[in-house]
Amino acid sequence: MAIGVHGQAVHHPELQATATVNYKKVSVSYHKLYQFGHADAFVNGLYRGILPLSELKDHGDFGLGAPDLVNGELTLNNGKVYQSTADGKTTLAPDSLKTSFAMVTFFKPDLTFSIFRVKNLKDLYQQLDHYLENKNGMFAIRIKGLFDVVKTRAFPSVDKDSHVPLAQMLDKQKLFNTSKSKGLLIGYSLPAYLSGINISGFHFHFISDNMDAGGHVLEMSSAEKIIVEISELKGFLLEVPDDESFKKFPFKGSNKEDLQKVEKGY
Repeated sequence: MAIGVHGQAVHHPELQATATVNYKKVSVSYHKLYQFGHADAFVNGLYRGILPLSELKDHGDFGLGAPDLVNGELTLNNGKVYQSTADGKTTLAPDSLKTSFAMVTFFKPDLTFSIFRVKNLKDLYQQLDHYLENKNGMFAIRIKGLFDVVKTRAFPSVDKDSHVPLAQMLDKQKLFNTSKSKGLLIGYSLPAYLSGINISGFHFHFISDNMDAGGHVLEMSSAEKIIVEISELKGFLLEVPDDESFKKFPFKGSNKEDLQKVEKGY
């Protein structure tokens, strides 16, 4: 089942209750956000990958995601998917790898500008907010430049039968500090009304130009000029897994506290 931008349920007869399901291929459409999976369900234990990356890329060339059984972080840019794992490595992910949660778009920036001197992640968010005039808008954001410090994290792979919430496994996350690194911040700013379905506010992953660093961004700074590209997204499509684990997941409303713990890393 998919939920369109106006909330109507759209049934896809081609979706079947199997981990090898082929999701419907769509044509390129800019300024639309496609999401597979549900954030609250993911951070609370639905870690098994369902959708192959080959099919995820039918819906976008830019975005974020989680690999099968959490094994690190996924970052999409220019149609390539990078996997940053808990051993500190970032590699190109195979199309056969499956994701349990991902959000992608075909990136086409509406606005490009420069920022000079960013003290920390909070400062970055404040400077970006100045340009995001629609306070209830959805935005895809790409930032490139030389970063003085980027602190990232990645979770190790979990057991296939583990359903321990990520907020209870923060002691297992691996933290990495990268200095004087050229690269990209890939992410989104999403409104509060998507909290639970997704994670509201800013959310970024990092990939270095030479692929020696990556992961979910916990902190950053830059004394140099960095280039910001922003695309405002006008539509949202949610595709949920059609398997027994999702059908039986005990939703109890948005768990904002745990979502923010996982986002911030503490």
